Amino acid sequence: PLNMRMDGRVDLITAADLVNNASKEKLQKIFWEYGEEVKAPYIAEAIVNRRKTKIFEQTHDLAQVISNSIHYKKKSKTHPATKSFQAIRIYINNELEELQKLLTSGFDAIGKNGRFSVISFHSLEDRLVKQVFKQISGLHNPTYIPKEFAILNHETKIIKGKLIRPFPLKACEQDVAKNPRSRSAKLRVIEKII
Repeated sequence: PLNMRMDGRVDLITAADLVNNASKEKLQKIFWEYGEEVKAPYIAEAIVNRRKTKIFEQTHDLAQVISNSIHYKKKSKTHPATKSFQAIRIYINNELEELQKLLTSGFDAIGKNGRFSVISFHSLEDRLVKQVFKQISGLHNPTYIPKEFAILNHETKIIKGKLIRPFPLKACEQDVAKNPRSRSAKLRVIEKII
């Protein structure tokens, strides 16, 4: 079923609700902002056209419509609907907002010399983690960070953490061979110093 809710609740918006009812403009915006899908206009149009005759109920049905609506010049290892499905899942589960809560409260919850590790699986998550960790460690200009991430005391410029590695740790070829899903995983670690 076309649900995609992480909590399994059916009383909140599901993926089927979204693709069957959202405007073309809203779908396009979701695919672009949450999936970084460059073909968002074509996908949104294909979804809106298809649902005029039959609503979406199954994930494979939506995947097929998306696959048929876009064409890439290069052959990719990932399915053509991957970015769109990611966007829908992130949107209906408020995943970036949940990550914001974790990053702002998680670091404060650890003790001195404790380490806060976050694994991200796509660029939107990783960008957010990277920005917040840089802010905590004093390596980032705080004017670029939204107020929700105000972990540093900007008046006194207190640095509360240090990055363990300047770049994320990624899965090696052997890890990816054992677990193909690890290919996009990035681990970032920060240590609390005060």
